[in-house]
Amino acid sequence: MGEQEWCERNPYSLRGDERLIGSWEEFCSSIKHERRYFFLQKKRKRFDSEYLAPADLLKFISGTVNQHALVRTLPKGSLVYRARKQKPGQTLRSPYDFGPPPVERATQTNRMSPAGIVMFYGSEDRETAVAEIDDDPSVGIAVGTFQTMRDATVLDLTRLPRRLGFFEQQSDSDDRDRHAIQFLHKFVKSLAMKVQRGEREHIDYVPTQVVTEWFRTAFRHHRKAIDGIRYMSAQRPRRGKSLVLFADRYDIVLSPRQVKDLAKALSVEEWELRISHEKTWLKLVRKRVVRPV
Repeated sequence: MGEQEWCERNPYSLRGDERLIGSWEEFCSSIKHERRYFFLQKKRKRFDSEYLAPADLLKFISGTVNQHALVRTLPKGSLVYRARKQKPGQTLRSPYDFGPPPVERATQTNRMSPAGIVMFYGSEDRETAVAEIDDDPSVGIAVGTFQTMRDATVLDLTRLPRRLGFFEQQSDSDDRDRHAIQFLHKFVKSLAMKVQRGEREHIDYVPTQVVTEWFRTAFRHHRKAIDGIRYMSAQRPRRGKSLVLFADRYDIVLSPRQVKDLAKALSVEEWELRISHEKTWLKLVRKRVVRPV
């Protein structure tokens, strides 16, 4: 056969998608059970390991996201629905009632954020918003509809590039990395995997929390930070779409009357509340009780 190569890859090494998926699985195991806070420091690799180090994997995911244009604009005026549980005798009225909690009450571990880190969880329709929190039929539910007051940039994990078939050939002009696309679909599926509330959620949610933190703090799109992540709902797969926005209660629009009432209720000065809300971009435009107590 002369000097001509007839095998495209080393038959004793991993395929590209196997290498990437294995890297993600090792990343999850390492983050859960080995190193949670100082994992970006490169550790010595085993001599036979083909997997990417955690830091390299996160950079690869970032590059793939940019390559396939997965950062998209959530236009000004978009509606985001946020459901809240309503206890007997409780009436949800103010934007704060429907918005994210204050820091001192952010004690619950969530899919994208650990306890203590405040983010805004919402959905693109009322039914999905309700499904995301409806785990107790005896509790009432109210839904607040928020409107975005500016364009926002979000990582859209609901519209991935099409996977190429195993026997599908690529033309010489097609520069898509079929292994990277295959990995992207597996990666997004694992992010949306349903985790039962119980003793393990504070462990099983760690990988998605780390990835979210990476996109919230380190990732840049055109040298700018993004505003959130759009993903398929675990409660309504293939139908519902949810959003986690990197926003807290100080991003919620308040009217002058609401500022006055909340300042009195929270025992703070009105000017303090106004200053803290100078860059607001989420406005409560509608509220509705969908299941009375």
